[in-house]
Amino acid sequence: MYIDHVGINTNDMEATLQFYCSILGMRLVRTTRTPDGRRHYNVEIGGGNAFAVFDGAELPTAGERQHVNHLALPVDTPEEFDAAYQRLKDHGVAVTEIIERGYGKTFYFHDPKASDCKVN
Repeated sequence: MYIDHVGINTNDMEATLQFYCSILGMRLVRTTRTPDGRRHYNVEIGGGNAFAVFDGAELPTAGERQHVNHLALPVDTPEEFDAAYQRLKDHGVAVTEIIERGYGKTFYFHDPKASDCKVN
């Protein structure tokens, strides 16, 4: 397993895309909406890697730390997906229901000490 992408929050999608795509030369590769209607865009950062940007999030005030929205951990096969889901449940980790997406299945869980994660 490896990290496929990291999710970040923004409250100004246009400025975020201007910075990463226009100034730094990265490429917008996917646009979609979250279940609650917020924009969810993926930006390719090179080497087959990307990060997800979520619009409309409340950002910390000046001086507070920004928090990662989530880490995405891909698996190669449906069997690995099912095994990862069951392994977390067997270890007492609370996981969401499996969510069917246009690009495949995902589920979310919390690292007990840090950030949100998802497997897809």
